[in-house]
Amino acid sequence: MISADDFNAYNKAVADMSDGLAKRVEASILAWMAEHPEASVAECREFAKEAMGGMAQVADDAAATL
Repeated sequence: MISADDFNAYNKAVADMSDGLAKRVEASILAWMAEHPEASVAECREFAKEAMGGMAQVADDAAATL
């Protein structure tokens, strides 16, 4: 069994990682939208799906180190 301090540290690390990745995805989407102001809703949605999919692998790799 792990200590409460270790458990709390792990939870904080997961939350920090999640927040950081969410910010990266948001920044990526906003930058893409700025470069493609005439994009349709469907095009924006497809880019957002790609951006989130790419970050999923980053999240998997980062989580594995925790």
